[in-house]
Amino acid sequence: MTALNDKLINELKRYQYADLAATALKSEDTLSAGISLEKLAEVMGIPKGSDGYGFVEGSTASEDGIKVAAGVYSKKFQSAFEKATVGDLWAVYQNNDFNDGEKTLYGAKIMQYSRLKVKELQAKLKENKEKLKKVMDGKEKLREAELLKLDSETKMLNDILGLIEGAKQLNYMILSEPVQKEAMKRQKKAVKSQMQKIAFPAENHSYRMAS
Repeated sequence: MTALNDKLINELKRYQYADLAATALKSEDTLSAGISLEKLAEVMGIPKGSDGYGFVEGSTASEDGIKVAAGVYSKKFQSAFEKATVGDLWAVYQNNDFNDGEKTLYGAKIMQYSRLKVKELQAKLKENKEKLKKVMDGKEKLREAELLKLDSETKMLNDILGLIEGAKQLNYMILSEPVQKEAMKRQKKAVKSQMQKIAFPAENHSYRMAS
Protein backbone atom coordinates (compact mmCIF):
# COMPACT_ATOMS: atom_id res chain seq x y z
CA MET A 1 0.00 0.00 0.00
CA THR A 2 1.33 3.40 -0.94
CA ALA A 3 1.27 6.49 1.25
CA LEU A 4 -1.59 8.87 0.58
CA ASN A 5 -0.93 12.26 -0.99
CA ASP A 6 -2.33 14.71 1.57
CA LYS A 7 -1.81 17.69 -0.76
CA LEU A 8 -3.92 16.12 -3.51
CA ILE A 9 -6.57 14.97 -1.04
CA ASN A 10 -6.90 18.53 0.30
CA GLU A 11 -7.12 19.92 -3.25
CA LEU A 12 -9.85 17.42 -4.15
CA LYS A 13 -11.85 18.29 -1.04
CA ARG A 14 -11.42 22.01 -1.69
CA TYR A 15 -12.06 22.19 -5.43
CA GLN A 16 -14.88 19.65 -5.49
CA TYR A 17 -17.18 22.64 -4.87
CA ALA A 18 -15.97 24.12 -8.18
CA ASP A 19 -16.69 20.81 -9.90
CA LEU A 20 -20.13 20.89 -8.28
CA ALA A 21 -20.60 24.40 -9.71
CA ALA A 22 -19.54 23.23 -13.17
CA THR A 23 -22.01 20.34 -12.93
CA ALA A 24 -24.81 22.76 -12.01
CA LEU A 25 -23.96 24.92 -15.01
CA LYS A 26 -24.44 21.97 -17.34
CA SER A 27 -28.13 22.13 -16.45
CA GLU A 28 -28.03 25.97 -16.59
CA ASP A 29 -28.52 26.25 -12.83
CA THR A 30 -26.48 29.40 -12.28
CA LEU A 31 -28.00 30.00 -8.86
CA SER A 32 -26.71 26.70 -7.43
CA ALA A 33 -23.41 27.18 -9.26
CA GLY A 34 -22.92 30.56 -7.62
CA ILE A 35 -23.71 29.21 -4.17
CA SER A 36 -21.27 26.32 -4.75
CA LEU A 37 -18.57 28.88 -5.50
CA GLU A 38 -19.43 30.67 -2.26
CA LYS A 39 -18.89 27.35 -0.47
CA LEU A 40 -15.55 27.04 -2.25
CA ALA A 41 -14.56 30.47 -0.95
CA GLU A 42 -15.41 29.43 2.61
CA VAL A 43 -13.27 26.29 2.29
CA MET A 44 -10.45 28.42 0.90
CA GLY A 45 -10.61 30.61 4.00
CA ILE A 46 -12.53 33.56 2.52
CA PRO A 47 -15.70 33.76 4.65
CA LYS A 48 -18.52 36.23 4.08
CA GLY A 49 -17.74 39.62 5.54
CA SER A 50 -13.97 39.23 5.19
CA ASP A 51 -11.83 41.70 3.25
CA GLY A 52 -11.29 39.28 0.38
CA TYR A 53 -14.96 38.36 -0.04
CA GLY A 54 -15.52 41.26 -2.42
CA PHE A 55 -13.76 39.23 -5.12
CA VAL A 56 -16.20 36.37 -4.53
CA GLU A 57 -19.20 38.69 -4.76
CA GLY A 58 -17.80 40.14 -7.97
CA SER A 59 -17.34 36.68 -9.50
CA THR A 60 -20.83 35.50 -8.58
CA ALA A 61 -22.66 38.72 -9.47
CA SER A 62 -23.19 37.73 -13.10
CA GLU A 63 -23.72 34.55 -15.12
CA ASP A 64 -20.51 35.16 -17.05
CA GLY A 65 -18.55 35.66 -13.84
CA ILE A 66 -19.88 32.40 -12.42
CA LYS A 67 -18.98 30.53 -15.60
CA VAL A 68 -15.44 31.90 -15.64
CA ALA A 69 -14.80 31.17 -11.94
CA ALA A 70 -16.30 27.67 -12.17
CA GLY A 71 -14.21 26.96 -15.26
CA VAL A 72 -10.96 28.09 -13.66
CA TYR A 73 -11.37 26.21 -10.39
CA SER A 74 -13.01 23.07 -11.80
CA LYS A 75 -9.87 22.64 -13.94
CA LYS A 76 -7.87 22.57 -10.71
CA PHE A 77 -10.17 19.80 -9.48
CA GLN A 78 -9.77 17.80 -12.69
CA SER A 79 -6.00 18.18 -12.50
CA ALA A 80 -5.93 16.87 -8.93
CA PHE A 81 -8.35 14.04 -9.81
CA GLU A 82 -6.15 12.86 -12.67
CA LYS A 83 -3.05 12.87 -10.46
CA ALA A 84 -4.74 11.15 -7.50
CA THR A 85 -4.43 7.43 -6.88
CA VAL A 86 -7.29 5.12 -6.01
CA GLY A 87 -6.19 5.35 -2.37
CA ASP A 88 -6.33 9.15 -2.44
CA LEU A 89 -9.82 9.13 -3.98
CA TRP A 90 -11.14 6.62 -1.48
CA ALA A 91 -9.85 8.85 1.34
CA VAL A 92 -11.96 11.69 -0.12
CA TYR A 93 -15.14 9.83 -1.03
CA GLN A 94 -15.67 7.46 1.87
CA ASN A 95 -18.12 9.23 4.16
CA ASN A 96 -20.24 8.88 7.26
CA ASP A 97 -22.85 6.83 5.40
CA PHE A 98 -20.34 3.95 5.51
CA ASN A 99 -19.93 2.36 8.95
CA ASP A 100 -16.50 1.35 10.26
CA GLY A 101 -16.99 -2.27 9.21
CA GLU A 102 -17.88 -1.29 5.65
CA LYS A 103 -14.95 1.11 5.43
CA THR A 104 -12.60 -1.65 6.59
CA LEU A 105 -14.06 -4.24 4.22
CA TYR A 106 -14.20 -2.02 1.13
CA GLY A 107 -10.95 -0.27 1.99
CA ALA A 108 -9.01 -3.53 2.19
CA LYS A 109 -10.10 -4.49 -1.33
CA ILE A 110 -9.55 -1.04 -2.76
CA MET A 111 -6.12 -0.62 -1.22
CA GLN A 112 -4.88 -3.58 -3.26
CA TYR A 113 -4.95 -1.11 -6.14
CA SER A 114 -4.16 2.01 -4.11
CA ARG A 115 -1.06 2.88 -6.17
CA LEU A 116 -3.00 3.09 -9.43
CA LYS A 117 -4.68 6.18 -10.83
CA VAL A 118 -8.18 5.95 -12.30
CA LYS A 119 -6.85 6.09 -15.87
CA GLU A 120 -4.40 3.29 -15.08
CA LEU A 121 -7.21 1.26 -13.55
CA GLN A 122 -9.33 1.83 -16.66
CA ALA A 123 -6.43 0.86 -18.93
CA LYS A 124 -5.84 -2.34 -16.94
CA LEU A 125 -9.54 -3.18 -17.11
CA LYS A 126 -9.57 -2.65 -20.88
CA GLU A 127 -6.48 -4.83 -21.27
CA ASN A 128 -8.06 -7.64 -19.23
CA LYS A 129 -11.32 -7.48 -21.17
CA GLU A 130 -9.47 -7.68 -24.48
CA LYS A 131 -7.48 -10.67 -23.23
CA LEU A 132 -10.65 -12.41 -22.04
CA LYS A 133 -12.27 -11.82 -25.43
CA LYS A 134 -9.30 -13.41 -27.20
CA VAL A 135 -9.60 -16.43 -24.93
CA MET A 136 -13.35 -16.68 -25.56
CA ASP A 137 -12.77 -16.34 -29.33
CA GLY A 138 -10.14 -19.09 -29.22
CA LYS A 139 -7.34 -16.75 -30.27
CA GLU A 140 -5.44 -17.20 -27.00
CA LYS A 141 -5.21 -20.03 -24.51
CA LEU A 142 -4.93 -19.88 -20.73
CA ARG A 143 -4.85 -22.55 -18.07
CA GLU A 144 -8.04 -22.75 -16.04
CA ALA A 145 -6.41 -21.26 -12.94
CA GLU A 146 -5.04 -18.33 -14.99
CA LEU A 147 -8.42 -17.75 -16.62
CA LEU A 148 -10.20 -17.73 -13.26
CA LYS A 149 -7.62 -15.29 -11.87
CA LEU A 150 -7.98 -12.99 -14.89
CA ASP A 151 -11.77 -13.10 -14.74
CA SER A 152 -11.75 -12.40 -10.99
CA GLU A 153 -9.38 -9.46 -11.36
CA THR A 154 -11.44 -8.02 -14.23
CA LYS A 155 -14.59 -8.11 -12.13
CA MET A 156 -12.75 -6.54 -9.20
CA LEU A 157 -11.37 -3.69 -11.34
CA ASN A 158 -14.82 -3.03 -12.76
CA ASP A 159 -16.38 -3.06 -9.29
CA ILE A 160 -13.76 -0.70 -7.83
CA LEU A 161 -14.24 1.81 -10.65
CA GLY A 162 -17.99 1.58 -10.12
CA LEU A 163 -17.60 2.06 -6.36
CA ILE A 164 -15.39 5.14 -6.78
CA GLU A 165 -17.82 6.72 -9.23
CA GLY A 166 -20.83 5.83 -7.08
CA ALA A 167 -19.16 7.15 -3.90
CA LYS A 168 -18.21 10.34 -5.75
CA GLN A 169 -21.82 10.89 -6.83
CA LEU A 170 -23.09 10.18 -3.31
CA ASN A 171 -20.57 12.66 -1.93
CA TYR A 172 -21.79 15.29 -4.38
CA MET A 173 -25.40 14.65 -3.38
CA ILE A 174 -24.41 15.25 0.26
CA LEU A 175 -22.53 18.45 -0.68
CA SER A 176 -25.51 19.60 -2.75
CA GLU A 177 -28.01 19.45 0.12
CA PRO A 178 -27.03 22.76 1.79
CA VAL A 179 -26.48 24.34 -1.65
CA GLN A 180 -30.00 23.41 -2.77
CA LYS A 181 -31.45 24.56 0.54
CA GLU A 182 -29.86 27.98 0.12
CA ALA A 183 -30.86 28.11 -3.55
CA MET A 184 -34.49 27.45 -2.62
CA LYS A 185 -34.36 30.19 0.02
CA ARG A 186 -33.02 32.73 -2.49
CA GLN A 187 -35.42 31.65 -5.22
CA LYS A 188 -38.39 32.11 -2.87
CA LYS A 189 -37.12 35.59 -2.05
CA ALA A 190 -36.79 36.40 -5.77
CA VAL A 191 -40.32 35.14 -6.50
CA LYS A 192 -41.76 37.22 -3.65
CA SER A 193 -39.93 40.25 -5.00
CA GLN A 194 -41.53 39.70 -8.42
CA MET A 195 -44.94 39.32 -6.78
CA GLN A 196 -44.41 42.66 -5.02
CA LYS A 197 -43.66 44.34 -8.34
CA ILE A 198 -46.86 42.96 -9.85
CA ALA A 199 -48.99 43.79 -6.79
CA PHE A 200 -47.68 47.35 -6.46
CA PRO A 201 -46.69 48.44 -10.00
CA ALA A 202 -46.83 52.15 -9.19
CA GLU A 203 -43.92 51.75 -6.77
CA ASN A 204 -41.73 50.24 -9.50
CA HIS A 205 -41.66 53.19 -11.92
CA SER A 206 -38.16 54.21 -12.86
CA TYR A 207 -39.35 57.78 -13.15
CA ARG A 208 -41.81 60.07 -11.39
CA MET A 209 -44.20 62.53 -12.99
CA ALA A 210 -43.31 66.15 -12.29
CA SER A 211 -45.81 67.80 -9.97
